Amino acid sequence: MPHCYLNGGGDFLRKNFHYGRRLCAPSVFSKGGPWKDICQLQIKEQEVREKMIRGLSLEVGNGRQVHFWEDSWLPTGMLKDTFPRLFSVSNQNGTVIGDCGFWHGLEWIWNFQWRRKLFQWELELVNQLHEVLRSVKLTTEREDQLVWKFDKSGIYTTNSFVQVLQAKTLPEKITSYSFTSSIWRGLVPPRIELFTWFVLVGRVNTKERLRRLGVIDQLDSICVLCKKDVEDLHHLFLRCQFTWQVWCAWLFDYGRLWIVPGTIKQHFESWTGVTVRKEERKRWLIGFFAIVWHIWMERNDRIFRSQEAGIAEIINRSLTSCKDWSRVDPNGC
Repeated sequence: MPHCYLNGGGDFLRKNFHYGRRLCAPSVFSKGGPWKDICQLQIKEQEVREKMIRGLSLEVGNGRQVHFWEDSWLPTGMLKDTFPRLFSVSNQNGTVIGDCGFWHGLEWIWNFQWRRKLFQWELELVNQLHEVLRSVKLTTEREDQLVWKFDKSGIYTTNSFVQVLQAKTLPEKITSYSFTSSIWRGLVPPRIELFTWFVLVGRVNTKERLRRLGVIDQLDSICVLCKKDVEDLHHLFLRCQFTWQVWCAWLFDYGRLWIVPGTIKQHFESWTGVTVRKEERKRWLIGFFAIVWHIWMERNDRIFRSQEAGIAEIINRSLTSCKDWSRVDPNGC
């Protein structure tokens, strides 16, 4: 599997950050907002997950989408953890902030409901709770929103997250690559962008890389696509007879003549420089994403599922993805 930090998934916020269903519901998605990309991601590595958590914060507006006890909307964390005793006797578990009080003119009044009469020492906890809530300012003029702190706009993008990771996980030589700006354009799903970026910077766990790490034996490092040569990065995505025929099919359809480049990075730079027309260049770039992705998927199908598809099928799959991602006819790709 690739050394990818992010993989496709659902309900990312609810599973990883304890944010309620309402916040992840389609009704609160905003075009270009943080939910669009984040809810497609499932972060598996603890260190990277923590980095993501530090980058996210909830800004409460009218309190209609964030749960009072169960969501992390205060710097101290979830109130059910800060005040477990009060949570255990609350009659408002699962209730959003906006239902834990009322407006008196322009002033917000907290109104908590308990399952029984509180003991004196529990009333002291209620006073502490009110003290914590003193700085909270609700407003009827905007909804609750999720803010990405690593970008001035407050909007999450895969690019902004990767830039945060780069400084920590990659050498300066890689972070200075000029092609990186061509990757993060939102033309394809975030996981496809991120995977392609890992391919271009050589951070995908091919068989040869796994062999060098001592994960697999030398005899198990042969490419499953051509069954002839060692599966290293440039072989798998460029020089393999199977892979190159997929690239050539696209080149032939466009009447392109090409000399085989030495590395996948050079291949990407040549591929994205074949045309100067904006729309054609966009489709051509999407095609690169599609081919790389389906080569990897075919490789994994053969290794983990014992399923094989032919070259023609991979070409068709890449064309279909190109169509889906660019919203044009496959022949336009």
